[in-house]
Amino acid sequence: NDNTLIEKMNHQEQAFSQFIDRLGDLPVGHVLMNDLREIKPILAVLMEHMRTVDATLDSLRKDLSVTKKVVASFAGTEAKL
Repeated sequence: NDNTLIEKMNHQEQAFSQFIDRLGDLPVGHVLMNDLREIKPILAVLMEHMRTVDATLDSLRKDLSVTKKVVASFAGTEAKL
């Protein structure tokens, strides 16, 4: 299910944020934390793109479903002729 994928990605994004926050407590963590904070906005943009792709795929699935119904209806009409 595609919704499950988005939910998993949202969960991973939250876990990543919490991981970055906890790194600050480690002696070496500050260096890693700064690097990871630079990555975080990139991941946010990627997540937004994934949501857009998911919405587009959902729209395409609906369009395909309608197209299949139209074709089936057309085929039924042709068979009657």
